Amino acid sequence: MDDTAIASQMSPYMVDLEEGKTYKFCRCGESKKLPFCDDSHKGSDAKPHTFTADKTESVNVCGCMESEDYPFCDGSHILHF
Repeated sequence: MDDTAIASQMSPYMVDLEEGKTYKFCRCGESKKLPFCDDSHKGSDAKPHTFTADKTESVNVCGCMESEDYPFCDGSHILHF
């Protein structure tokens, strides 16, 4: 991720995605609805990551902001322990 993304936790979030639905994932680390954006980033350089689900499924979403496959977790958080 870029330098404006702030880790909200060092493990993934399990979320249920619905095909065709658009999601905004928090990258400022301040949202009260993590991992989703609640616009807490207003006034900062960190903008949410907008993503439309290709299919309905449960997935692990990155919390550490190090994933090469963001918004999905690729296990990069394990390198921090």
